[in-house]
Amino acid sequence: MYVSREVVKEALRLNAAAVAFSHMRTRWVRDRQHGLRLPLEHTVKKQAMETTGIYGMRDRGQLKPGYLADVNIIDFDRLRLPPPYVAFDLPAGGA
Repeated sequence: MYVSREVVKEALRLNAAAVAFSHMRTRWVRDRQHGLRLPLEHTVKKQAMETTGIYGMRDRGQLKPGYLADVNIIDFDRLRLPPPYVAFDLPAGGA
């Protein structure tokens, strides 16, 4: 089955966006051996409060009464990020 280069690039781009939070927490917070290691609290703030502020969603990104929130529980010790792969699982073969 032939898959165009553009389709593969887009799939990898979407995968990169989907794993960005896990990548930051594994590489820059937990596993970093040399250089700057980021505090977990800093990464959560960057990815929650500051991101929602950029898009004008002032009632999100913080755990405060009256705010909307999604709460994620992170099992830091078990957090793993496997290498990306192309699944070729689109309906009708992606055609």
